[in-house]
Amino acid sequence: MRCIHCLFTPLCVLLLAHALQANTTSGRSHKRPHIVLFMSDDHTWHDAGPYGAKDVQTPNLDRLAREGMRFDAAFAASPTCTPSRSAIYTGLFPFRNGAHANHSLVRDELRTLPHRMKELGYHVVLAGKTHIGPRPVFPFEYLKNSNVMPPGKNMCSGRT
Repeated sequence: MRCIHCLFTPLCVLLLAHALQANTTSGRSHKRPHIVLFMSDDHTWHDAGPYGAKDVQTPNLDRLAREGMRFDAAFAASPTCTPSRSAIYTGLFPFRNGAHANHSLVRDELRTLPHRMKELGYHVVLAGKTHIGPRPVFPFEYLKNSNVMPPGKNMCSGRT
């Protein structure tokens, strides 16, 4: 059961994308929905208003939860940053995608979420903390100067 939950988010995004592609190829011209995936480190269920936080005010997240989709039973593939993010973007557990240690890289031959979404005509942007690599495997448009990394730790520039 845990396996199903770990891959739920990328699976949902891919299923939605497939459904959208089916609609556009069947002659129907539906406007594609905007898809925004928020990820944060060390964020627990009680850190935002939609999940019961009383000590912080999150009106924009509250509105997104009311008007969009809220996940109530999600699990991470790993307790560490890079393996968890890589699992979401590849749809594979860390030992399958190659990034099982923190600050490690996935296998070069993988096709990832940005590949699939771009094929469907989406503009795929990543802003903020990236901690994934190598860059060619994750063909996001990276928002300049938004990834904060310690000096000498820019793992996304390629394999060394």
